[in-house]
Amino acid sequence: MSSWGGGRVHFREKKIPNKTIVPEISQPVQESPQIVPETNEPLSKYVLPKTTVSNVVICCIALNEEPYIDEWIKYHLALGFNHIYIYDNSNNYILKDKQTDKVTVIHFPGITKQIEAYNLCIAQYKNKHKWCAFIDCDEFIVLKKHSNINEFLKDYNSHDSIGLNWKMFGTSNEKIYRDEPVTSRFKYCNKNIDIHIKSISKLSSINIYVSPHYPVLLKGNNYDTHSNIITGPFNDKGSDEIACIHHYYTKSEEEFLKKINRGRADITEKKSVEELTEIHFKNNDVYNSDAWDFYSKHL
Repeated sequence: MSSWGGGRVHFREKKIPNKTIVPEISQPVQESPQIVPETNEPLSKYVLPKTTVSNVVICCIALNEEPYIDEWIKYHLALGFNHIYIYDNSNNYILKDKQTDKVTVIHFPGITKQIEAYNLCIAQYKNKHKWCAFIDCDEFIVLKKHSNINEFLKDYNSHDSIGLNWKMFGTSNEKIYRDEPVTSRFKYCNKNIDIHIKSISKLSSINIYVSPHYPVLLKGNNYDTHSNIITGPFNDKGSDEIACIHHYYTKSEEEFLKKINRGRADITEKKSVEELTEIHFKNNDVYNSDAWDFYSKHL
């Protein structure tokens, strides 16, 4: 269960054994050239020899993101990400045509599949890439002091994982969908940083994902951009001075209505329509065009 307004989220903790865990895979992935583990044996038995070909990638799961995903892909490739892995949670493989030399789309239908997708990505690609950001398609990484993601991560190379706090964006009083970039339509956000984080982690340091916000690590810690240790999905010491994640959760009133009336890939429950009474009053405090300023330069 997650929160978009700043409230805490409670996760049911799972006991994590000392050895590396391989997630149970309920469905084989058609596009992958590597072997998919199906037992709890060590990952080293299944992964290929180390052949790192790129420094930083993204893993995400996508459902009902067709109107927005082109912008999201272009934005993060412009930010310097070398590759993006999209687990398409639709029943009919609707994002198949988004596949390119820098975007891999894997058909991954089913209910509550986000954590499974993350762990599958780790098992298959941990020897191919150094860093991986685990974010959603309504989340845009914003860098304040660095021109690209590789320069940013150079400053944190001694860490095994970096947690970036959310900056929550509201409706900007938009009532209906307009066929324009998300980062252009929504430029008003909460004046405060949100305590929730999402993580960019060294794949070789991850044991398993049990929460969409942070990994359980084999070694090291998850840190914020000021090198404070983060021990869970929240960081109340978080800052957006160096980097943060713009979270466009609601978008317009029309888009939010559609979202709460159809499930999401990471949860089984649906949000209440009662939230509509508050959406135009939340997260619309201050003007912030940082994401659009960056994206518009790369159109």
